[in-house]
Order: sequence, then structure tokens, then C-alpha cells
Amino acid sequence: GAFVCPTGHIVMWEKEGVRNIWGRTFEMAACLKCGRHFAPHYQLEFIAKTTGVGMERLQTCQDCR
Repeated sequence: GAFVCPTGHIVMWEKEGVRNIWGRTFEMAACLKCGRHFAPHYQLEFIAKTTGVGMERLQTCQDCR
């Protein structure tokens, strides 16, 4: 999917497992089943910490669950 800011003020790009948005760079997590990069790794760690859901489950993309 594509993410586009209708006003052009928020610039985002993804390449080789890295996402850049608002001038910040984030390492993306790859799905343990299909290998597709799908979410920032720090975000999955935060979700695991706050919800108690294990990282192994969170590191599986929605399509492979």
C-alpha cells in the first residue's frame, strides 16, 4: 500500500527494511513467516511491553496470522 499526505508536508519512504518519516529513521520488523517488512520494531516492542503479547506473535504480519 501507499501512504500519501494530501498536503505534501509529511514525507515518508521505505527501503530495505528501513522507514523514514518526519526526518526520523526506524528499523522495520520482518514477518517471521513471509519475511515482509511490516511494522517498526520499536512499536512492536512497546506493544509487547504494554500488553504482554509475545514478540513472536507480534512479529508475524497480519496476512500470515
